[in-house]
Parts: sequence; C-alpha cells; structure tokens
Amino acid sequence: VVEEVLECIQLPKFDPKAAKARVTRPGVVELPSEVIYELRRFIRAIARRYRQNPFHSYAHASHVVQSANKLLARIVKPEVVDYRRHSLNAIASDLHDYTYG
Repeated sequence: VVEEVLECIQLPKFDPKAAKARVTRPGVVELPSEVIYELRRFIRAIARRYRQNPFHSYAHASHVVQSANKLLARIVKPEVVDYRRHSLNAIASDLHDYTYG
C-alpha cells in the first residue's frame, strides 16, 4: 500500500469551459441506476465497518470526503493570472478576484 502513495498528484490542464459549466449547471451528471446501486452497496459496506466512536465515525468520514471533494473541485489555475509576479499577495488577490469576481 505504501508504494501506491504519491507525493504529488498531476491535475489535468484547467479547462475554463468545463469549469464554467460545472458552476452554472450543477448536478448535470446522471449515473445509471446500476452504478447508483453499486455505489450505495459500497458505502453501506464501509459504514458498517465503523465503530461507535464519538469523533472518528462514519459521519466524520462522510464530512471529510465531502469537504475534500468541494476543495478539489475549486482548484483552478486561471490563465488570466500572472504567476511570475513577485508578490504573493498580488497573485492571491488576482486569484481571489478570479474566483469571486
């Protein structure tokens, strides 16, 4: 298992059209009923293995997965930002403006 751990994950090139479609049309992905059934079985199997622990529980794990998904979905590298700027504050400001308008 340790051999499978990666220090760095290569992300695909930013696609502004796909990012915009994701923001303006949430929930457009439709899964076949067979996939939904298998996914539910898989999640139930995982949930049954959790012990009754007040913190490291299934609810906590679900929250972590959803939070990680939300954070990863927001990763962008817009081409309108000049990453060669010497000021990290300027880059952060550009990214903020790009993300929030």
